[in-house]
This record gives sequence, structure tokens and C-alpha cells, in this order.
Amino acid sequence: NLTNTASMDLPLDLEKSLGNYCRDVDGNEFLDLSSQSGSLSLGYNNPEMLEFSKSPAVSQHLNTRMALAVFPSQDADHILRKSFVDLLPRGLDYVFPTMCDDCSIEVAIKLVTIEFMGRGRADPSVIPQLELDSCMINSLPGTPEVAILSFEGSAHGKLFGGISTSSQSDAKFSGLPRLKWPKVQPPEYKYPLAHHTVANEVEDERVLAEVLEVINSWEIPVAGVILEPIQGENNGNTFSSFFARGLQELLQQKAISLIVDETQSGYYSTGKRWAYEHWNLLSAPEFVCSSKKTLSGVVFTQKRFLAPQAY
Repeated sequence: NLTNTASMDLPLDLEKSLGNYCRDVDGNEFLDLSSQSGSLSLGYNNPEMLEFSKSPAVSQHLNTRMALAVFPSQDADHILRKSFVDLLPRGLDYVFPTMCDDCSIEVAIKLVTIEFMGRGRADPSVIPQLELDSCMINSLPGTPEVAILSFEGSAHGKLFGGISTSSQSDAKFSGLPRLKWPKVQPPEYKYPLAHHTVANEVEDERVLAEVLEVINSWEIPVAGVILEPIQGENNGNTFSSFFARGLQELLQQKAISLIVDETQSGYYSTGKRWAYEHWNLLSAPEFVCSSKKTLSGVVFTQKRFLAPQAY
């Protein structure tokens, strides 16, 4: 009577789960290789986390659900700085806290399109009345037709921006409207990588040429490109550093923003704080989205993407 439970087949006994191991209600013990789908950075029942959760500071916030954008608590600045500012990727200087992974992707897409459309104004913070009026009825020019390019096999969430940039083929997206945004097949590498360097770089160049062609020919302007360093729901498909550097150079020439989705691969999952650091980019991407292991959602970006209006 509460929800569709068809996907639930392993009820856990959380009190008896510990570290990397979980127990089900029948007493069976399992090594949790998924870490609750990447959400448990310190495992089950971490003693320090349990002790900290009993502190007055945590109790205060658990018992007072706040409208932080209007009535922030006196320690909000401290919490945000200790939680996220210390994690800022090199070259980025602004933090947008969100609730979850889906929210992080959605916020990044919004900020990309707002900045993209503001470029045509003498003062991006002053929105013409025609735009204000038309956006209320989902019409041009206030509701612009711009696109975010993604890659086949991506999984960027289940909100409308995330759905439109994702490409899983199962029924969870059936019956939902999607924005008509372009998708490109990712590179198909030959393995082992060390034995096929030349062939894989040729493949990278082929896909980069296709990205450029789609950007130049798509029916509406492409404002941003989003990709995961590791397509965690597509057999772990990856993008090489050669491809990532080439993509960034292409996008910079086109003044198109790059969104790196680190909601699954980020926060030390790959030996570095952020998986994209393995690419050795010449400069930071415009956006890095994180969640799961950080226990909250967050978008790291640059101050120039700060929306001119609150909310």
C-alpha cells in the first residue's frame, strides 16, 4: 500500500551490520561491494559516526528542519565551509549545496543555461520584462531552447534534466517527457589499454569529431556537455585523459561549459579525491557534481556562474 516493492529483495538488519559487511533479516552476512550504491563512505555503524550523531549539534539540526535559503542557522557558514569549501576542486571557487545526486545535476544544468542566456545582455543581472513575462507561460524568449549534450550509457539522475541526459533503456523512464537533447556514443577502447594506445587515440579523435559535428548541427544551441569519468551503470565504461583534454579544448573554443558528474566516482573512490583528476586537465571543468559519499549533494563551480537572482 505504500510503494512498488518489486525492486526490494534483501531487507537488512542495520543494527547487526558493521563496516563493509551487512546482515539480512535471516542472519546471512554479505560483503557489500556496492557500499549502498556508493553512499557509505565509512561503512555500516562506524563508531565515530554513531558517537557524533548523538552530539547536541547534530540533534539540533535533525529536530529543526530549516528553510536555509531564508532562515539560515547561526552555524550555517561554518558547516558549509567545513563540509564543502575544504573539498573544492582546484580551480573552482564556489559551492552550491543540494540535497542529493539528482539535485546536483539539476542545479548544474540550470546554472549552465542561466549563464549561457545571460551572455547576450549588457547586464546579466537585469532580465528584460519580455523574458520575465514569457517564462511564466513556458514561451520564448524567457523559456529558451538550449541543449545539454551527453553520452550514451550515461546515468545522470531521474529529475527532468538528468533524465534527458541519461540513456538507460529500461522502463523507469518510459512515459516521461524528455528534452530533445543530443547524445553521442562514447569511445569504444581496445584492451589492454597499454597495448592499443594509437588505436584508442584514433577512436578518441573520431568521437571528438562527432561531438563537434553534433554541436555545430544541432537544431538548438548546445550550452553544456555532461559526462561521468566512469559510467558506473554502463559496465564501468571510462573516458581517457586524451579524450577528456581534447573535449575540454573543443568546448573552450566553443564557449560551452563542461559538467563532470562525480556523484558516483568522486570523493576518493578512485584513489584521488575526484576521478577527473586522473585526466590531468589543463584547467578545471566549469562544474563538478558530487553526492553519495559526501552524504549530501553539492555543485562545485566558479563564481561567474552564480545566478544573479536568489533561489
